Amino acid sequence: MKTKIVQLDLKDRDKLSKQVDDAAQIIKKGGVVAMPSETCYALAVNASNKQAVEKLFKIKERPKDKPVPVVAADVRMIREYAVLNEIGESIVRNFMPGPVTIVLEKKETTPDVLSIDGVAIRIAGHPFARYVSQESEVALTATSANTSGEDPIYNADALIKNFSGKVDMIVVAGNLPPIIPSTMVDVRKNPPVLIRQGPVSFSEIMSQLKREGLVKEV
Repeated sequence: MKTKIVQLDLKDRDKLSKQVDDAAQIIKKGGVVAMPSETCYALAVNASNKQAVEKLFKIKERPKDKPVPVVAADVRMIREYAVLNEIGESIVRNFMPGPVTIVLEKKETTPDVLSIDGVAIRIAGHPFARYVSQESEVALTATSANTSGEDPIYNADALIKNFSGKVDMIVVAGNLPPIIPSTMVDVRKNPPVLIRQGPVSFSEIMSQLKREGLVKEV
């Protein structure tokens, strides 16, 4: 496979528009794009395309029973994939776009290959991922660009070395600051349950929910 490698420049609108369009076309055709997220480099495919997600599992050597997180362009798109409850709405409103992922009940149309039980989703915090999701009109997988079990990749050279020839396009944004993966919260129950602590503290999220009177005391 020949991998297209491009240097991201968010300030050059013409170049950015072309890169977004190229990435969106690859996504629509069931391809794989390595791109920056608000934390580490990530691998993106059409989250609605079962074959594309299965291709992603193969590239990452990831167990198929391990859920794949998803990023959306906006709250409207989140509703296309999941059932957004009051607690979820509050977190979306107060902490997204950003490094917070919520686990919701998934819609029947959401592929089981992402997860049999629920869907982990957030509004993309990095503008490039958000633009590509918007242009392709689908949510994107947001799993870290690494072999399953290995550390996330923040270094551009390491990204190219590991994935050139394996994915359709690599979008390079230099060396990313080493930020841990997003905070993940299961909001299907009340009170919500912390699945993974990330850049946004769970206590901050809970404090906001309590201020809005949405969380049951335990």
